[in-house]
Amino acid sequence: MRTESFRRNPANPCCTAAGRTPAVLALASMLLVFQAAAPRSAEAAGLTLQRFGGIYGTPNSDGGLATFYNPALLSLNPGFIFSVDGTLIHRSATYNRVIAPFGAEDAEDPENPTEGELARYDARVRTNTGLATTSTTAVLPYASLGYVHEFDTINAGFAYAPVAAFGGGGEWDRNEGAPSEFPGAIYGPQRWNSLSGGLTVIQHTLSVGVALKEFGLMFGGSLILATAELSVVRSRNLNAGDAPIDLQGNLQEGMVHFGAKDVQPTFTLAVACDRERTRASIVYRHGYDLDFVGPLSSAFATVAPVREDAYTQFPLPRMLQGALTGIFNNTSLTLTVDWTEWSVIEENDIRDEKDRDVILLKIPRNFNNTVSARLRLDQQLTDRWMLSFMAGFDPSAIPNTSVDPSLSDANKAQIGVGIQAILSDNLTLLASYTHDIYPKVTVTESVHEPRSNGAYTDTRLFLNVSLAGRF
Repeated sequence: MRTESFRRNPANPCCTAAGRTPAVLALASMLLVFQAAAPRSAEAAGLTLQRFGGIYGTPNSDGGLATFYNPALLSLNPGFIFSVDGTLIHRSATYNRVIAPFGAEDAEDPENPTEGELARYDARVRTNTGLATTSTTAVLPYASLGYVHEFDTINAGFAYAPVAAFGGGGEWDRNEGAPSEFPGAIYGPQRWNSLSGGLTVIQHTLSVGVALKEFGLMFGGSLILATAELSVVRSRNLNAGDAPIDLQGNLQEGMVHFGAKDVQPTFTLAVACDRERTRASIVYRHGYDLDFVGPLSSAFATVAPVREDAYTQFPLPRMLQGALTGIFNNTSLTLTVDWTEWSVIEENDIRDEKDRDVILLKIPRNFNNTVSARLRLDQQLTDRWMLSFMAGFDPSAIPNTSVDPSLSDANKAQIGVGIQAILSDNLTLLASYTHDIYPKVTVTESVHEPRSNGAYTDTRLFLNVSLAGRF
């Protein structure tokens, strides 16, 4: 079966002993460049990642993409393998924040409010309602290099890739029309949940694979060292509300910042079966907990700045992924199904490092597990050109009550189109465009403090170009 796999060409200079060394050195240098670029690009994207290979990135991917997607398929064909991949990501989002009418939370006696209570509510409305916008464009790199050796009855190989597997963050646009007497208002009505910062997780992945050639069975696994960096910047008041002034008219809005790093090990296990006209794969990705310990800095208008050691745990989910490909004449279909245990993320509360029962910054999540699916159709146009279409559905892990500007999601449809061009017996170019279609989300019963009620829109576009080869 030929699905993103490549033949060796003995006549090609890069396949000879003399030609391989400079090619390997060049690819290794490129891998280091991509490794250095990955953290910055991932943080700028403000998105959940794992888009390498575009619509062609599935558990049935072989070649260099298999380093991440399915280490079992690394061993499919012998030789040096590589993948150089870039995904242009564009995200634009809006948040139109609303607050409840004047009521019990604004006055001891809402029927007979004091002047201070009315002034405080007026300041809340002027500084905390309206439209917030953000727009981000970034490039997410991926690169992998490996080698597969052919023995009598088996193929065995390994590969390495630094993978920006998880990430999110970015900055929202400033509200230049905000009232100047309230300094914090310029950062927008979303500032209580998201001012700037993000999470970046780079998984340094060493994958190995073995193929039993007679049976078409392949087994593989990855040892992963995940390096993570977290930054949280939010507006905050001492009373956890969103009024910029107190009853006496004094400014009370401030800001908190938490930053920390962590390193954790994890692993992936995979199995695949490759026959003449079918390929099937199952991949298990083990979850792990990121334990962040670092300084929490707080500064409020009427209180001296405070710096204290803080802690938060950010669990990352287990995943079970499967793919099935069938070829029918010049057409093939690939079905991919993913199960993700997002329910491990119940909260991201930032706690006192000395007494972890004390919550310094409460961030409820209450995520749900999800099952997503994608179907890709590949149509062979000529011996060297293939046209592909993809459609999928990815449900939201975030319940409506937990949606906030720092982490919003919705049940979304996915559509994509791509081309595959065989440039030579050793090189294949993959290019694809994906559009995630998000419906408008309206939140009326937010569990966050301050509330993050309002209307959310989101648009996410992905343009991927991937060069894969074997020599």
